[in-house]
Amino acid sequence: MTPDEKKFRAMAAKKGMKNCPSCKMWVDKNKGCDAMVCVCGCTFCWKCGSDVNTKGGCLCLQNLDNLNAQDRANIIQVNSHATNQENPAHAHMQQQLAHGHQAHIGMPGGLGGN
Repeated sequence: MTPDEKKFRAMAAKKGMKNCPSCKMWVDKNKGCDAMVCVCGCTFCWKCGSDVNTKGGCLCLQNLDNLNAQDRANIIQVNSHATNQENPAHAHMQQQLAHGHQAHIGMPGGLGGN
């Protein structure tokens, strides 16, 4: 590893940057929800670092029962960004909408980022 690479890795660790699970590009989060979209097009969960477009969603979604109510809502929101319609978050959001609950996807009251 070159001195510049060492310097960059130290800076990335200090800033809390993470790698995209698909292309390994470094990603920095400075605000917004935990759904990250890399330049390669991969959408992943900032908390666990896994791709939300896998069949079961991100790893956090697979452990949803072990999370508190706010974390569950955040993880469902993150996984709602998945383009894979087999992601369980889509069924959950449809169920919430069918029962008249307001579904927050992205910014409050609508679609998009927080």
